[in-house]
Amino acid sequence: MLDLDNVTVRYANRVTALEKASAGFGKGQFVVLLGPSGAGKSTLLRCLNGLVRPSSGSVRSEMGNILSGSAALRAHRQRTGMIFQQHHLIGRLTA
Repeated sequence: MLDLDNVTVRYANRVTALEKASAGFGKGQFVVLLGPSGAGKSTLLRCLNGLVRPSSGSVRSEMGNILSGSAALRAHRQRTGMIFQQHHLIGRLTA
């Protein structure tokens, strides 16, 4: 379970990437985020993983508010994963 409640993200250059976004995601649920470039899809995902700290609002998992401290964030990240757009693979290594 992940919940965003009135999440707003404003960057230092005063660009608002998300404004009062709220959503709930249940265990085992598949979700699709659609929108044009710059709509805030990546920012929302980064908030869910604790990579971006919202200017206001909360992000909660079944472990509690993931923004409340490093232990809560660490516990949350052990249960979630993220594949980045630029994954920076090391060319000389193979899998």
